[in-house]
Amino acid sequence: MLEIGLIFIIAISTMVIIIDGINPIINKLCVDASKKEATLVSNQKATEVMANYAYEDMVTIYKDNNNNITMLKSNIKVINEITSDVAVNIQEEFGKQNENTMNLRLRKFNRN
Repeated sequence: MLEIGLIFIIAISTMVIIIDGINPIINKLCVDASKKEATLVSNQKATEVMANYAYEDMVTIYKDNNNNITMLKSNIKVINEITSDVAVNIQEEFGKQNENTMNLRLRKFNRN
């Protein structure tokens, strides 16, 4: 009976050590995958929103009689709409995604 208890304690200890060693690797891979997904979604949604606007919508260019630019005036209302639309579209896209599956290759654990 003592041998079974000892084997059980060694097995549990080994499992805890292995999990403690693997956890930082899995966390780093998950963070990296999340950053990649967030970047892709952000760029996609920003491109979709910006397709509806032209530079002239955001900035008014004033010129003098010699056709020199004298002032650039930002259209804050349009810029705020763009910012809001991008943020809302990104949030909606992430709301559609329930779960992401991540595949890990065993060689990632030994850093090769």
